[in-house]
Amino acid sequence: MHELPNGVVPIVNLPGSGSLLWRSWKAYSQLFPQLVHLMILFALGALVNLLIASLFLYIGKDTAYALKVFLQVILMLFNIATALYYSYIFAAMLYVIHGWASGRPLTVGSSLELAKDRFASLFWVGLLLSLTLSGGALLTALYPLAAVIPFVFSIWYYFAIYVTLFDQEKGIVALSKSRYLVHGIFWKVVGRYITITALFAFLFLLAYLTLLIQSIGWIIFLMLAACLAFFLFPFFAAYEYFRYEDLVHLKRGVEFIDFKGERVAIGTWIVAGLLLFTLTWTASLLSPGALKSITDSFTIQKRITVLGTMFSRMNENLNTLSEYLQKFQLVQPQPQIQPGSQEETLIPQDEQINLDELLKKYPELQQNQ
Repeated sequence: MHELPNGVVPIVNLPGSGSLLWRSWKAYSQLFPQLVHLMILFALGALVNLLIASLFLYIGKDTAYALKVFLQVILMLFNIATALYYSYIFAAMLYVIHGWASGRPLTVGSSLELAKDRFASLFWVGLLLSLTLSGGALLTALYPLAAVIPFVFSIWYYFAIYVTLFDQEKGIVALSKSRYLVHGIFWKVVGRYITITALFAFLFLLAYLTLLIQSIGWIIFLMLAACLAFFLFPFFAAYEYFRYEDLVHLKRGVEFIDFKGERVAIGTWIVAGLLLFTLTWTASLLSPGALKSITDSFTIQKRITVLGTMFSRMNENLNTLSEYLQKFQLVQPQPQIQPGSQEETLIPQDEQINLDELLKKYPELQQNQ
């Protein structure tokens, strides 16, 4: 048995993805009002971030270079503040799920109160995780054959955010413990990640098919994509929480030892990631051409142009798909009738009357005529 009434999961081996999806759905359905409440707060933060970032970039489009640099610095600080806000809401969401799973349900207010004490640590470990992945990306840029390293890091160190919230570990130690949880079951963890990715990809593919609808298909697609993102994110949070809980219960009998050598290795990747971020960001500030390119790429007009290009390519793909369907006779093509053509006449071509043949066959008709 993988589940008890209070939500605790005593595990000898990792349960299947089906069991994981069922537990996630059970938590999601019972906590739906609280999770939607928190998602509204999350979406409001995203909307404010989009509006302010667009305003800053629009203001800095035609101003002096020094002012552009100043606005870039202010915008970076604003993005950091927004990331802290996201960490706060996400921590509250995970506390709601954790409270339900442990038999101690929490209200939205209680979860936000708990998140106040840990969201800064969550932000910090999230930043270290991002820099670690960037360090792997830097190695990939130097040696393309090392492209697998960022993927491996994303599996090893991903659960550091949950370790920070529920095991009270911080910084590099949280990253190290995340790798300890994954050790020995790497491909099983990957398989559970592929399951949720495939499910979400299928749902978004169904929304993508609405682009086949003429004229208003792209509007329907945008609305469906926004709704899917809004309602699926809490389910994803529940799924990832139970993925973490399964790993914790599986490794409960194994002592975690924080090795200094591993901390040094993680620190090296963090420094490499920080170096990559510093070089790229500094270059964008010191080079007017690079800064102008970055600024122009984020203008509202450019975003609309990119969006239009995206939908144009989507339409081309859908036309190609339609041609293949017609080729295999899965969709019947609609005939195109031109004005004045024979197809426009009421009498089919093979049934039209030949007057000369009738006169030869019935001479009396010619006499009457």
